[in-house]
Amino acid sequence: MSTNPTKRIEEIDRRLEELPKGTLTYKKIKGKEQPYIQRTIDGKSVSYYVKVSEREQVFMEFEERTKLQEEKKHLTAYVEGLKDILKHNPYLSAQVVIGYQDFGDFYLWTAVLCR
Repeated sequence: MSTNPTKRIEEIDRRLEELPKGTLTYKKIKGKEQPYIQRTIDGKSVSYYVKVSEREQVFMEFEERTKLQEEKKHLTAYVEGLKDILKHNPYLSAQVVIGYQDFGDFYLWTAVLCR
């Protein structure tokens, strides 16, 4: 898992592509509520019954999908906020060197000045 927000968003997008698409809905059949995955394909609403043997896996995948979508929403807002800050303060993104980076140069410099 990346700590870079932009890379993390890319990781989330890749994982979301692997997870099932659609909405988990329930239909009442013979007095019992049965889970279905509902999605739109070519402009038509299509429902797929979730078999008993697949339910636990499907429920976990939909829960993961929800969490990833929420994380992506927060990360996207964070990245947009950073972009806005950098737009108003372009010098924040510049790589400016402060002070001496090589103490060998500093030593030579002070040796010349102290003569």
